[in-house]
Amino acid sequence: MPITIQKDPSRDLTVFTCKGDLSFSEITVAMKRFYEGIDAPPTKKVLWDLMEASTGSLLPDQLNQIANLSLENEDVMKGGKTAVVAPQDIEFGLARTFEAYTAGEQRDLMVFRTHEEAIEWIEE
Repeated sequence: MPITIQKDPSRDLTVFTCKGDLSFSEITVAMKRFYEGIDAPPTKKVLWDLMEASTGSLLPDQLNQIANLSLENEDVMKGGKTAVVAPQDIEFGLARTFEAYTAGEQRDLMVFRTHEEAIEWIEE
């Protein structure tokens, strides 16, 4: 599976590790599983690791739909933080666009180039 989900309840953290070319469906299924608490209750800290992933096949409308899914579930993340690690230019740019689409949510979202920067920010 291109997206694996690991939860660390002791840190109130969920890590989405993504590999390969991600589809719209794979991303939305992972998000819905998280928001609906399918595997475990949602955490307030979330890390999307796109170090080995490609999001270049996502269409602008699909990115908007993913942002809308996030906004529809903003009450779940109230007071939380979401970090996106995207070292490649295209993923970084798309993640920054997503950040703009979801501005004003009840949680903070930041995009980083390195895993270390993301963890440092999410744990402060």
